Amino acid sequence: MNYKKNFFKKNKALVILFSVIILFFLVLSIYLNHYDVNFSYLRDGYYRVISFFSRKVDVNYDYVSKGNIEVLQKRVNELEKMLGFKQTNSTLEVVNCNIVSYSMLDLFDTLVINKGSRDGLKVNMLAINDAGVVGVISKVYKNTSEVKLLTADVNIPVKINGVNAILNDYSDGYLIASLINSKENIEKGAIVVTSEVGGMYMANMKVGVVEDFYIDEVGVEKNIKIKTDVDFYNLNYLSILVGNGNG
Repeated sequence: MNYKKNFFKKNKALVILFSVIILFFLVLSIYLNHYDVNFSYLRDGYYRVISFFSRKVDVNYDYVSKGNIEVLQKRVNELEKMLGFKQTNSTLEVVNCNIVSYSMLDLFDTLVINKGSRDGLKVNMLAINDAGVVGVISKVYKNTSEVKLLTADVNIPVKINGVNAILNDYSDGYLIASLINSKENIEKGAIVVTSEVGGMYMANMKVGVVEDFYIDEVGVEKNIKIKTDVDFYNLNYLSILVGNGNG
């Protein structure tokens, strides 16, 4: 704890400047969204500033604090798993990226990453890590992009043993999918993957496994509880699936 206090004491001016910049761009973003003004280059610039300062704070604090050895080791492990995924799935085109921050307005449901259109990223590309699908790209700027997590209202088509469903909710630590055909039989433990239905998302990417299912209050729709190994609130790096390498 003393390391953390000393860091902020020595870098008081930096912390104040960083806070002022965040406040300015937050107010600006609220204004632009309220009046439906699309100055994407301003957002992109904001996220790049956030990325610069967050990296600076990260590096200083990580290497000053002995208590952060576990944090650093966790990040190393994540990077190794990302490289392992790329080697195992050599036919996939993957762009690895860092998480810059949470979105200015959609806190905790949208992340900002340090890759954008110049890196080949497009809306609706899937974001994954070693645990499975994390989310989908919702907005793309030149140097940064926003990733909407599966904890938000994403409506991604999935398959469970060939049965089609729509991933549309997150509750009590479980992803929730609604079956297109409620009469279909679904077994616990079945693997849930992304579907090619609609052609918007890359298919056959693991989402999780069926934990349980229940009928809605009307007694018509069957909902599936899906257990995912993704820790949505403790993310450092992501891989974006930009292609299957067969095109």
